[in-house]
Amino acid sequence: MHDHSGKPPLQLDPRVAHALRTPLSALINSLEILRWSDGHHTDDMALAQARKSAASLSSLIDDLTGTDRQEEIEPSRDMAPKPGTRVLVVEDEYLLARLVAQHLERAGCKVRGPVGTIAGALDIIAQQALDCALVDLNLDQKWANEVIEALEARGIPVAITTGYDDSEIPRRFDRLPRMQKPIEPIELLQLVGRIVASAPGRADM
Repeated sequence: MHDHSGKPPLQLDPRVAHALRTPLSALINSLEILRWSDGHHTDDMALAQARKSAASLSSLIDDLTGTDRQEEIEPSRDMAPKPGTRVLVVEDEYLLARLVAQHLERAGCKVRGPVGTIAGALDIIAQQALDCALVDLNLDQKWANEVIEALEARGIPVAITTGYDDSEIPRRFDRLPRMQKPIEPIELLQLVGRIVASAPGRADM
């Protein structure tokens, strides 16, 4: 967003941006669920329009926060994840989950999920080979302890993503690498590369 009036551009606080994305994500999640639930078939055109509206709002938020989603992501070669890195994405905000997945896929990672529930995450952890995981600390108003414990039991390196301040996060999560929302693409890729590199080897089934 460019302002030629001489006034400083409007800047949206990251927390406000996060709050704006949340209800729209919930709406789209609800539409997706209704579409596939027994006895309910959401009109594909309505769903496509909802996605388009979500993309427009997300683009506006990016403008107001000074985020360029189209810029090329070029993390340093020694920090970026290797192509083929299998990353589980656990995130209950639809727009953010898709955005994280897209950044990882563009870097050559193989995304597992995204999944937005504890049960769904545990199912993938039990059945699929993973190299690392990014886990939203709070899933549907519940701390993601069970997901994190399942990952650690398999020796899969995990990092948490959160919109909470440090003072609000339970101390039992202090040991884990952390990324604050809103997520920046380069920092995301560097975090994935770092936690995979810190593991003794690639996680196997």
